[in-house]
Order: sequence, then C-alpha cells, then structure tokens
Amino acid sequence: YIISNIKTLQTEEEMNTNTLIEKLKKTTAYKERTAILTELIQPMQQPDRTYDIEASHIDEKLQIWGGRYGGLEIYPDYQRGNDWEQADQIHYIENLLRGNVDRKGKTILVNIVGFGTDAVKTNIEHAVTILDGLQRYTAIEAFKKAEFTIFNGLSLQDLEHSKYHLQEIELHLAVYNFADKVQ
Repeated sequence: YIISNIKTLQTEEEMNTNTLIEKLKKTTAYKERTAILTELIQPMQQPDRTYDIEASHIDEKLQIWGGRYGGLEIYPDYQRGNDWEQADQIHYIENLLRGNVDRKGKTILVNIVGFGTDAVKTNIEHAVTILDGLQRYTAIEAFKKAEFTIFNGLSLQDLEHSKYHLQEIELHLAVYNFADKVQ
C-alpha cells in the first residue's frame, strides 16, 4: 500500500513536471517562463536577515534569540548531530585563523519562527534552531571552552590582544523564518 502510494505520488509529480515543461516550451514571455522555471527549479528561499558577528559572540546571540522567541535547539532532529572529530574541529579553527575559510564556511544558517512578525502557527518545537553550520558552531564553542588547543598548544587565551582572537574573526548568521519543518 505504501509503495503503491509512493509510486502514485512520483507519477503525479512526473506528470506535473511534464506539463510544466510543455508549457515552458510553448511560451517566450519572460514572466511566464520565469514562473514556470521557478516551480520546476524550486530555488532556496533567501534569508530574512543576515548579520555579521564576531565568532566569539555567536552563542550569546543564539541564546538571546532563544530567550526572546521561545527556546533554542542546537541539535534539532533533522540535523545529523556532531560528525566532526576533534581533529576536524582543530583543522577548522586553524584554517579560520589562517584565512583559508570562505564566506560560506563562515556562515551559520538559523531558523527563528516568528522572527520579526507576530505569533505564528508552527509545528517546530523550539523557535530557534540551527539549519546549517552546526559543525562550525560546535568547533568554535569547543575551542572557547578549552576542549582542545590549536597549532600544537595554543589556547584562546594565547590569542588575546591580537588579530587572531575570535573577537577579530567575523562570521555570518543568515536568519530564516520558516514556520513548518517541511520548509
């Protein structure tokens, strides 16, 4: 029964895709083609807001938002959990300090249900969750908590009063306002 329903859904989706492609081939109107292609491609929604923030203050910002919007969940059920070994965390922090991490590698995607709006109906248990960047976030927090050192013995305190302290490293928070887990 379940397999039959899945096949039916796949067939319906294929039929819808074929219909859209047929429509696309019959029009040259920019707006109509763009609307059809948007339905086919289903591009990722852009964040509602972005913030540049010191690496040393990411957790504080998430805690503030959690208190304001109804709870913080660092490990939501759709996240894969902590996959990085300590060696991976060390590698990330060292490369962050070397300047070898691009903007995407410095970005943490966050969902805040009701961000900037009135109360919203939702099926998400905690209002603030990390969508992407959990490994980067946990590496930074572990280094801040002195769970490991970098470059064969340097701690966060050893980096104080220099351009290499986490207060001098800028990360990016991209904030979304999804009200449904499917989104």
